[in-house]
Order: sequence, then structure tokens, then C-alpha cells
Amino acid sequence: MNYALMTFLYNFFDLGCFLWSMQLFGLKEGSIIFVFAKIGRLSVETIKVKSFHIVFGVFFFGIVLGIISVYTTWLFTCLGAPFVIFGISKIREYFGILEKPPRRYKILSRMVGFCLAPLFNFWVLIPFFCYLAFSLRNQNEIKSERRAPLFPYLEQHEWQYTLLITHQIHYFAYAFLVPYTACAIFNVNIMFAGIIFFIGWGAYNLYEKILAHKLKYVAYGHFIAGFGVCIILFFQQSLLALIIGWFITGIGGGTFYIIKSKLPDDIGKAEVVELWGQLLGMALFAIGVNFANSSYLYFSAIIFATATSVIALFLEKDYVRNNS
Repeated sequence: MNYALMTFLYNFFDLGCFLWSMQLFGLKEGSIIFVFAKIGRLSVETIKVKSFHIVFGVFFFGIVLGIISVYTTWLFTCLGAPFVIFGISKIREYFGILEKPPRRYKILSRMVGFCLAPLFNFWVLIPFFCYLAFSLRNQNEIKSERRAPLFPYLEQHEWQYTLLITHQIHYFAYAFLVPYTACAIFNVNIMFAGIIFFIGWGAYNLYEKILAHKLKYVAYGHFIAGFGVCIILFFQQSLLALIIGWFITGIGGGTFYIIKSKLPDDIGKAEVVELWGQLLGMALFAIGVNFANSSYLYFSAIIFATATSVIALFLEKDYVRNNS
């Protein structure tokens, strides 16, 4: 159950810190904060830490910086968010290896984390920190860690990894714009932002055990995801279009599990490549909200969804030819 708690906390922080930053500092500052958060998440897969004392020290330091930012400047949240996500992710990884929980725990915990995300502030993290520090008080050494290079080398035949990157860029280029638009443009109460955000994720998990693991379904799915973004783009004055389009993107993007199934058996390498995609997508989002507009972000999401589809079709054709 500790893994379920950490999955809840991870998603609670992921969306909650963005909503909190958006309200307190603004969308532009919030987008930059989350670029730093993604750097912190990437470091989890590339930096080996053997002691829980270091993990909890980093975690607590991040919480303190977040609290200080309320009374000073958003720049302290930029510094604190990577440390918090580092601490949460390290502890979550440990419990994942220890407990090997069923997937339904992850889905349910993610749902609760997103739905409760509007309640986030850094003070709320302190009870969780205390519980985790007490639970792991006798566990000094972190074992069974997987680590990978920060810049993993991709072999010429490993084009599957590009799907990880283009999919994640597509998603993070616009995903956080959905709750922002609902609340800031359509005046939806912030307490419903998490529920709206989970609508896309709910669609994401609808059919994982139904479709065969074929890359052509990744291509079809990302054409559908691109279509969903088109609905949001061309009907920007409609809240209903925003929600329907977001749900459709979740249906299409849900084929991501097929991408994962086609990767070589190198979990650490896949995680790092995927996180680079998230970081690049979040950087694109930050550039868009600071120097362009929402249309630029939606167009970018459509382009990368299309790129994912084209690459998937190419790889499927190549796979069929090599195995015929």
C-alpha cells in the first residue's frame, strides 16, 4: 500500500504544484517551475543515491524552499520542486520494487491524486514526509536501483525510442493548458480542475488489455489524439469542446502502452529517454506560454502526434517486412 500512497503523492504533486503555482504566481512562472521539476524527475533515473538519509534531506529541503517561496519569490519554488519530485520519486521507486503492486493500484492512486490536486500546498507535504520518514527510519540503504546514463546511446535499429520522445512532447506541449483554460478562461472552479484533468487520463486506461500490441494501433491512436487536439484548437470558445477534445486525446494517447511493449529489455534506458521527451515537451510548453500563445502549443501537439503516427507506421511496415 505504500507504493499506492507514493503514486498518489506523485500525481498530487505533479498537477497540484502546477495549479498552486498558477494561482499564486501565474501561468508563465508555473510553466518554468515545471521545467525545473522535470529536470528533478530526470535526475532520479541518472543519479545513484545509496542512503535514505540523503533522499529525505533533499525531500525536506525542497518542501522548505516551497514554503519560503510563498513569502518571497517564485524562484524558490523553481529550486524546491526538483528536490521534492526527486524525493517522492526515489521513495516511490523503492516501494515499487519492494511491493510489486498490481496495476489497478497505480490507476486508482493516480485518479485520487489528480482529483485532490487543487488542495495542494507545500505545507500539506509535511505530514506525508513525517509518515514516510518514520516508516523508513530503520532502512538506511537503497538497494536494487536501476540507473542509466543521462544521454543514453541509441543504436541505429532502436527507432522505437523516438516514439517515446515524440509521444511525450505531444502530451506535455499542451496538457497543463487544459486545466488552466478550464479555470482561467471558462471560470470553472479550481476544485474541479483535477477531475477535468483526469478525464483524459481515464480515457487513457480504457482498453489496455483489448488491443493487440501492434504499432499500427499506435499510429491510429495518435491520429485520433491529434484530432482531439484539433477540436480544442478550432473550438477554443467552448468548454464542452475542451473536455471532449481532451477525452479524445486520452483515447488516442492510451496506445502508449504498445510503445512500451516494443522497446528492448532495458528499463533504465527507456525511462531516461521517456523523461527527456517529457522535459522537452514541458520546455516547449514554457516557451509557448511565455513567448507565443495557446494556438502555437496546440499546433505543436498536433505536429508531434502526427510525427508519432508516421514513425509508428514506418516501424510497423519494417517489422512486418522483417518477419514475413
